[in-house]
Amino acid sequence: MASSPVSNPRFVITGAPGSGKTTIVRYINQHYHCPVVFEGAERVYNLLRAKGIENPWANMKHMVGEIERLQMQDIQEPIRLSFWDRGLQDSHVYREYYKTLAEEPPEMAEAVPLLPTKYGFNQNVFLTELDPDTSSFESGGLRTQKAEESIVLEREFQNRFASLGYHVHLIPWGPVTERVDRIFSLVAEYAPQVEMPHSLLTEKSREIVPLSIAV
Repeated sequence: MASSPVSNPRFVITGAPGSGKTTIVRYINQHYHCPVVFEGAERVYNLLRAKGIENPWANMKHMVGEIERLQMQDIQEPIRLSFWDRGLQDSHVYREYYKTLAEEPPEMAEAVPLLPTKYGFNQNVFLTELDPDTSSFESGGLRTQKAEESIVLEREFQNRFASLGYHVHLIPWGPVTERVDRIFSLVAEYAPQVEMPHSLLTEKSREIVPLSIAV
């Protein structure tokens, strides 16, 4: 059972497919050695591919179920400062958007409203915006959506996170260093109760020596 959070130090980075979430999370992890939780869909997709399943999305019901099962396990881990490439909230949004999916499992439906109060998720969420130039958008493999649908999903994530009570901060498309700096600045401004290492609060993140936080 997850302990009761004091400062809600889990931060979700959300956004439409192709908006650069994973690049940001990897940058935070690699350059700061800061704890992160990588996207559940990517972890499940790679695991199933390693088992010889050529197209894990062909059985969407199974794929979605495995992603949500993994996310339910993730939220039970000890609560600490961490940045999440999507969270259980995102799976909830996807289920609301894709009406063809079955009803949420009871344990997931119970957990989603409790993510801020019981599982340590900060109510400040960072939504990475898509590149306005969609000509470079790539589909295939893990990413099944086309550019047009991804644009629609960007609005869906913004509106549905807000309806869940989250404060959604938009992170404009741009160099990853600028996007990371923006996220850290917003954490300092809107979540000052969260204890952030000093080097994560700099305005020039790329000039800072990586932290030695265990991952």
